[in-house]
Amino acid sequence: MDSYWSGCLTLTIQPEKDIAKRDIVLAIDLPNAVYDKLVKESNYPVIRMSADINHQYMSPIQRMKIAQYYLYLYQSARFVVTTRLHGTLPCLALGTPVLNIQEKGFEEGRFAGLRELAHHVTVEEFLSGIYDINNPLPNPQRHLEIRKNLEERCQAFTVFSSSKGFLNGQPLLEFLADPDLIQSVVTGLWSAHQQYGIYR
Repeated sequence: MDSYWSGCLTLTIQPEKDIAKRDIVLAIDLPNAVYDKLVKESNYPVIRMSADINHQYMSPIQRMKIAQYYLYLYQSARFVVTTRLHGTLPCLALGTPVLNIQEKGFEEGRFAGLRELAHHVTVEEFLSGIYDINNPLPNPQRHLEIRKNLEERCQAFTVFSSSKGFLNGQPLLEFLADPDLIQSVVTGLWSAHQQYGIYR
């Protein structure tokens, strides 16, 4: 069977024009040592997040709203530091400076061809102070050609094109006040606590 490397559709996410940048840094699934260094040296508040959501009690609509909320946070952040590929690539699409941290034992095959699209360092390099977290580098633009090819291929197949952002035309304040979104966040926190307890 013929196959080809297409990239990742998260590179085609459209940013929302009404989302303002905030002076926050997102730390997504970082080892404790990396997170601690980030908090110690950052001039801005650091919000620790996980890409894993305990969604077993959420409907598909609620899960979609949580995904959109994550995209809102990614776009509004000043800077994102993450070990996650699916934290890195949406940030490229949304224009948020992102640094990918490579942990030992990371899956080379999953990252091949995509990791190089963003700035990346190993845990050891980050801890050595190689990267200035208060002056994040602008993202490389290598992903733009992949994005363009993906959009053209998808539009040719579906005959659909949209320039709407990831909220699909819903006003931002209406989205943030949506009871389903609020319930999803609360349910996610409650169920994660019930299943895993509070830990760091």
